[in-house]
Amino acid sequence: MNHSQRITTTLASAISVCLIVATDAQAALTVTDVGRYDFTDTSGSGARELSGLTYAGGSSYFAVGDQDALLHTLSINLDINTGAITSVNIGPAPITLGSASSGDREAIVLQGGEVLTANELGPQLEAYNPVTGQANGAPVTTAQPGFGVYTNIRPNRGWESLAVFQTNTSTILTANEDALTVDGPAASFSQGAFVRIQSASANAANSTTTAIGQFAYPIDAINGDNPFVSGETSGLVELLTLPDNTVLAMERSVGLTGYRIRLYQIDGEQATDISGLPGLAGLTPGVDYTPLGKSLLWENTFSVTTNSNFEGIALGPQLDDGSFSLVLVADNASGPVLPIVGQQWTADDQSLYALKQGFVPNSGCGFECLIGDLDATGFVGIEDLNFILSRWNQVVFPGVMADPTTDGFVGIEDLNLVLGNWNAGTPPPGSAREMAPHIIPEPGAGASLALVLVLSLFARLRRRA
Repeated sequence: MNHSQRITTTLASAISVCLIVATDAQAALTVTDVGRYDFTDTSGSGARELSGLTYAGGSSYFAVGDQDALLHTLSINLDINTGAITSVNIGPAPITLGSASSGDREAIVLQGGEVLTANELGPQLEAYNPVTGQANGAPVTTAQPGFGVYTNIRPNRGWESLAVFQTNTSTILTANEDALTVDGPAASFSQGAFVRIQSASANAANSTTTAIGQFAYPIDAINGDNPFVSGETSGLVELLTLPDNTVLAMERSVGLTGYRIRLYQIDGEQATDISGLPGLAGLTPGVDYTPLGKSLLWENTFSVTTNSNFEGIALGPQLDDGSFSLVLVADNASGPVLPIVGQQWTADDQSLYALKQGFVPNSGCGFECLIGDLDATGFVGIEDLNFILSRWNQVVFPGVMADPTTDGFVGIEDLNLVLGNWNAGTPPPGSAREMAPHIIPEPGAGASLALVLVLSLFARLRRRA
């Protein structure tokens, strides 16, 4: 086959891949219960109402509370076999963040050499030096392009969560806790609501953050009316990314059965960007826009008389069996319990909860897929290219199959990851490559350039349509 024939064949194959249906071989996630760990902080750190937790390596974690501007360092020791928490110490000298304004910091992540926090007041995102506490750049507020819709937050229901992707640390996620006023009613006893998960690009080098897209996430209804609770609520309280770019959502409801904590795996494959919609009220999900999907991984319900208002979650170290530790932290405020019941803990009492995250055995490739193997079959080929073409030139939920670069946009960088590792691995039985290897050659430089030109033309015609 000469060079021109090879280009023609490659392009013909590329254009026809939209007719090929890829098999979803992604590994199935599992989350198993390990247990809670209650302790009393005797360090004099002043740690209280901890709402955000992030892993800092070894046994170290950073935490923030929603009543002060302090960065706390926790040493959380785990049984490396079981994932159980064996001991906890809070550093006695927390770091003051920025100008020491109290705010309402509900979430924290490490991004490179700085910590990012989500402040529910404003709302705003803030960056700090974890050693000095100095603010790095101006905070991200609703005044910046792409974030204006969040001026419609309900009181105390602003940016409650924050996550950063591990394979592309410039991409972050945040979300409001309950529905914006323009997106319909808040969650109630009879129905849930939709919140917006915001994707953004945070550049630590020049302290800039740029909005990418927004995606509708369905939160659950409140778990019943409790006569001993004031202000029953349900909402999205935290987001967490895994090493393979899977995103988890933690929902917290307090109602009839107590504190109900649920951990979901988010499915963004079909979700559409809603950043161009000024409001979701009056629109029909599945018709006017496609929301994110979710599947339940873990659930537990705790009595309102216990310190179990779990609001933060961190991905901890890998355990001996290959699974990862997950650690939840409870906000130890007095909470919504009415005085008639009484609070059973003090301001120095803290509670953590340990989980294990793993995969169903022999299901997909977990965290060890080939680069470019988007469908996790152990081979990089036409089926993977199909994912790129199906969402070409679109803003997508970061980390979906068509977005291996995890930047929230399907473009040339994603295509290059597939073409750069073309034909790697072993074709699975019945795949197009195994059945007809002679018609799916490895793209050469000329073919790659031609393919890019075809895709660019396709995107341009699509925009004109």
